[in-house]
Amino acid sequence: MADALAVATGVVLLAFLPPLLFLVRVRRAERSRLEPWRALLKAFAWGALGAASLSILLESALGGTVDPVALGAFPLMGVVAAPVIEESMKAIGLVAIRDPDPEPEDGLVYGAAVGLGFAATENLIYVGAAMLVGGASLALTTAIYRAVATVALHASATAITGYGVWAARFHVVQGSWLLPLLLAIALHAAYNALAVLDPLWALLAAVGLALFAFSRILRRIRRLDAAGASGP
Repeated sequence: MADALAVATGVVLLAFLPPLLFLVRVRRAERSRLEPWRALLKAFAWGALGAASLSILLESALGGTVDPVALGAFPLMGVVAAPVIEESMKAIGLVAIRDPDPEPEDGLVYGAAVGLGFAATENLIYVGAAMLVGGASLALTTAIYRAVATVALHASATAITGYGVWAARFHVVQGSWLLPLLLAIALHAAYNALAVLDPLWALLAAVGLALFAFSRILRRIRRLDAAGASGP
């Protein structure tokens, strides 16, 4: 019993600790008027519980229909259906978030928080499955890869959507949520397409794409925050 509890605790830590550390990094990209932790953790919880649960239900319902279908070397579920479903479900929570003091970069921060919560639950599923199938070694390898690449991907994609949602809701910048959501889906789909290919270069390209996107999100938050701090 004690060993099983230790293993379960380890899997949870491997799944949730990297997304939470990423969340600290995203929040600290702002220098002024930082978002309150209570609000960010609510956004994180939506991604981890609401968006993840709805995505699992929808993907399970579609699984029998689209799993056998492929676009060349790419499975339709992984490259098309999953990005559309997951980014759309994450966006639902963004629409409900209250921001009494909205700034342009807030959508990026809250969007990343939702994406990181989603990544945590997805990590839990994949790392847990790896532990059951291949033991601690496979679980650790899976956790390291996902902590570097998949966590950054989910944070970046949903941050893009969040930027559009804040633009539409608070009119702090001109724009609409639809195009950013489509860009988030495209980023997610590109990452998944690279990740399912066999060559090592494709896997490295997927990691590079996720980390590049995340670095751009952080840079954008810093620039918008600096512009707001030196505004009129």
